[in-house]
Amino acid sequence: MRIISYISSIIITFFALAIMSGCKDSEVVDDGFRTTMAKASDVKLNKVAYWPGDPVNCSFTLKNETNYPMDIREVKVVIQNLDDGGCVLIEKSVASHIQIEPGQSVPVDAGTLYTLPAALKPSSFCAVRFLLDFEDGITTTIDGTYFRAVNEQSLLTYDIQKLDYQGLPVYRQIGDMSAGFGVSGIG
Repeated sequence: MRIISYISSIIITFFALAIMSGCKDSEVVDDGFRTTMAKASDVKLNKVAYWPGDPVNCSFTLKNETNYPMDIREVKVVIQNLDDGGCVLIEKSVASHIQIEPGQSVPVDAGTLYTLPAALKPSSFCAVRFLLDFEDGITTTIDGTYFRAVNEQSLLTYDIQKLDYQGLPVYRQIGDMSAGFGVSGIG
């Protein structure tokens, strides 16, 4: 009986301590939510397909979608070759010390980021991403857009072939990044 009384006293003590510690007000701390609400829009490249020697130019707009000012220490643009395991081709700082007020946007003209080398494999699919380093030490990555490296052998248009399957016309698209088939309706 003494053991049950002893255990009950311990449980009541811990319960009282838990209630008392939960009563004090705690300060709300930014856990990175504000930095994840930065958005990139109006991403523009000077082309969608680049030949060796072509410069890759970029501009975009950063928007603060929070109710708090956003302080960005540095903005970098990263170009990755997705056909080579995400190999980073270039990482370039394009802006620094940007403050964006709540609901506001800031245009960024990154200028010429990269000149496509002849050594880059034709038909390589490349990603343009934005790295934002915030004043609070958090870094976030925003996907921007994509482009292709091309040469004389690159397929820049699609070849549509018409086939016949048991009297039905079937169209096959060659050169797409996925399988493309269609069947013509019978009228």
